[in-house]
Amino acid sequence: MICEKCNGFGYIQVDDGFNGMPRAIQCECVLNKALKVQAEKAWSNLGLVPVKESSLLDGKDRQNLLISSDRDMLRVHLRTAFANTKNPSLFMKVVGDHTLMSAWLGGLHAQGLAVADPDFQRHLKVYSLEDLAESPHLLIVRLGTKMARNSAMPEVLVETIEMREHLNRATWLVEEPTKPLEEGHLSWSSTLQEMIQGWSRVRIETKVMRRSNATETGKVTSNIGSHKRIKL
Repeated sequence: MICEKCNGFGYIQVDDGFNGMPRAIQCECVLNKALKVQAEKAWSNLGLVPVKESSLLDGKDRQNLLISSDRDMLRVHLRTAFANTKNPSLFMKVVGDHTLMSAWLGGLHAQGLAVADPDFQRHLKVYSLEDLAESPHLLIVRLGTKMARNSAMPEVLVETIEMREHLNRATWLVEEPTKPLEEGHLSWSSTLQEMIQGWSRVRIETKVMRRSNATETGKVTSNIGSHKRIKL
């Protein structure tokens, strides 16, 4: 679709130059396209998700967070938060904890060691955990995507966070509401629990709202411990 403001040229003319002379400025459609590419690089098909007005994740790209959300609502909030940074040069990345494990096992595999984990991805486009963990400005890790038990999973997650804290870069851990990060979770350990003790926590909820004779499904978000509600 051709932009109605710039007719596809990417620039528009304004008359606020010196002595009222016209000048060309970049059209907002160029920024929007770049933000869409940024979202797509972060998570496949995230660029197709509509941008909402606001998200509880807005402006938190430099903070460590523990987020409770299902996959669909997470995608809406990530797309909105990324777009609202208005900085497409930032490298954001969403991975599952199984991907962290595969990157760690990939380093072992490169050393010639045998890898028996059935979740190991030999086609992963990184050569080590460091490659995956250190590059993004913001790394979002979806917990619970690792299905096969591996006793090293908690240690790999802790190592990832340690590397990012060394670089002063933020990490967001995302737990499924039905699979909280607690004892028994494949990624949980007492060391991890102690490490994230002081992290801010955000819960993204889905609510069903009723009005008189009609029923409307609405998606609502809230901070843990707060009564504020924001309708998307």
